Amino acid sequence: MSDMVQVKGVADKSARNRNLASQYKIKAYEDYRDLINKEELDCLIISLPNFLKKECVEYAAEKGIDVFLDKPMARNYAEAKEIAHQVGRRGTRLMVGSNYRYHPSIRKIKDLWEEGRIGDVHLATSELIMNGPFSHPLTP
Repeated sequence: MSDMVQVKGVADKSARNRNLASQYKIKAYEDYRDLINKEELDCLIISLPNFLKKECVEYAAEKGIDVFLDKPMARNYAEAKEIAHQVGRRGTRLMVGSNYRYHPSIRKIKDLWEEGRIGDVHLATSELIMNGPFSHPLTP
């Protein structure tokens, strides 16, 4: 692991997962609040079920900790706005992980739009088709 990154701990309700972390000499907590309160953290990676994200992000922001949040950011638009408001008023940073945000093809589309070469975008849809172990054939 990079000298610039240090895993201070993990939080998980699963005893099995906490034991696994301990095998790698990583501190493991049952509750994310204990991790936040007991460790000196620069940032927190949150990967939780969607209904739990808002509470955890707001708690981290309240403690002045920046957050990397897996997608989706929230269950709905109102909840996303509330998360953004709480993070913004506390002055912490939030980044939502998107799988293809920095993919070259996505960056190219964004660059073309920013250069004004695409024009006004009113609606955009995309479809990602990948062959993998759980993919379904495209033809019946």
